[in-house]
Amino acid sequence: MDMKLPLITIIDKLTDRIKTYSKIQNIQVGLFRLEVDEFPERVFQEALLNALSHRDYQSNAAVYVKQYPDRIVIENPGGFLDGITENNIITHPSFPRNKLIAETLQNLKYVQRTGQGVDSIFRDMVSMGKPYPRYKSYNDAVSLTIFSAIDNTQFVKFITEVQYNNSRIMPLAEMMILSDLVNNRKVQL
Repeated sequence: MDMKLPLITIIDKLTDRIKTYSKIQNIQVGLFRLEVDEFPERVFQEALLNALSHRDYQSNAAVYVKQYPDRIVIENPGGFLDGITENNIITHPSFPRNKLIAETLQNLKYVQRTGQGVDSIFRDMVSMGKPYPRYKSYNDAVSLTIFSAIDNTQFVKFITEVQYNNSRIMPLAEMMILSDLVNNRKVQL
């Protein structure tokens, strides 16, 4: 789809398209059934919003959204800002390349708070037992790949139960440590 439309219209149309082709997997957690989308709407929208608000608007290049059966790749013109890399994107303080666009998206309630996008993408993907989102930086572009597969349904059940029993969302760092332990050391939950 080639879209030369207002920003908000593009966000809504692409989100609807991704939702249309995203399958749902049901995971039984106690008495509840948890529905996990292949491509969660909030993750996709946050990734797209980041691409649109952090792109280099001095470049004529487009933002690309490529949907495959097992992943979505979002590419935007403009490399990472100084000091940000694929390895520190979660821990590096966020600052928008386009402050006015970021504030507008916040005022329109498309984002809750600027500077939280990458954290919420990772938090949602990890809590759903999916692989970590993969950032790749080029001199003049950044790409983000989000994957559809659920690596470990037992991990999803465990995180859901812990958060429910403690009545709080587990911090991202704790979730990532647990995910790494489970996936790399084969710890039984």
